[in-house]
Amino acid sequence: MMDTKEVLEIALHSLQRIEHSLKEIEANSKQTDSDVWHTKRADNQKVTVLIRCNIISVGDIDTVKQEFTTEIWLSAIWKEPTLIGKNREEVIWEEQWHPRLVFTNAISVDKMETKHHLYEDKDSDDGIPYAAMNFRLKATFKEPMELYDFPFDCQDLTIRIMSDWPDTDVQFKKNMSIKDSIRIDTFTGAQEWDLHKHVISQAVDDEDRELTGSHRKYPMYHITAYVQRRVGFYLWNVALIMYRASQKEMKAANQKYQELCQQINKTWTENMAKRQQRDEEKTVKYEINYVENDHHEIKRKKAKRSRVRPNESKDGKGLGRLKDPDRRRHDGDHSESTERQSKSQSAEYNIPI
Repeated sequence: MMDTKEVLEIALHSLQRIEHSLKEIEANSKQTDSDVWHTKRADNQKVTVLIRCNIISVGDIDTVKQEFTTEIWLSAIWKEPTLIGKNREEVIWEEQWHPRLVFTNAISVDKMETKHHLYEDKDSDDGIPYAAMNFRLKATFKEPMELYDFPFDCQDLTIRIMSDWPDTDVQFKKNMSIKDSIRIDTFTGAQEWDLHKHVISQAVDDEDRELTGSHRKYPMYHITAYVQRRVGFYLWNVALIMYRASQKEMKAANQKYQELCQQINKTWTENMAKRQQRDEEKTVKYEINYVENDHHEIKRKKAKRSRVRPNESKDGKGLGRLKDPDRRRHDGDHSESTERQSKSQSAEYNIPI
């Protein structure tokens, strides 16, 4: 027979198996992570959610990527009739209604903490408490940069919040009991920007359905901080450096321009010298050809003058005067040479003297 200890061990082992089986059944019957169900309020009343914020720090402002980093504390409170007479520890917050806040222009979230609280409404006698969701969020947000007046521009940094409930179920309002605030001592971009000491928070009612592509309208809430560019930073650290760099570039460009002009002048001078040399060579060649042609022409004319032909007279009885268009006139000193020439011609043509 088994003793009491063995019986207890067997019973304990059976209970563990049963517990394991129940856990498996529960896990198989659970909804998947993609199945999210949000139950509407039983009273079907439109809930007013009061928003209050504190901007803890503003980090990097990237004008190229058009984004900024910030850390905020946000509180959303609303009156919850289902929590009358309860304290915070008794409430199962995962099963309670909440406004389903979404940060629409958040690109990345580095840290997010959520806490729930329950507050008594001291200004009302109905006994309905305030339920609160408090967020501590550090994230990077997208923001279109308005750089039209650079470097004298003023830039707004806006955190955009939306509820996943339609505007028929939820409306946003600013919590006027405590003002919104911003800390400027933690601003990390103080070298380039001046952070203003005020923050503007307001509900947005002019959502365009054509832009959202939805047949419903959803409540929106904007929290905006403002920064202004420090002109002195850019004048001393950017403009002055660019001016010095531009001076160097202008000097280098001027030197290159002078070198280019000298090169062009040198090339032009060389080309003109070559052209002048070619012209001189052509002139010399032309003169040589001209002299040679003129020499040949003179020789041709001399040869033509040396050929003398007889010419008959009109009556045919005797010879007339020899025609010589290029005959020169001889003075008295050359008469003897003329006579010898006449005798030689007479002998050649048998002319009686």
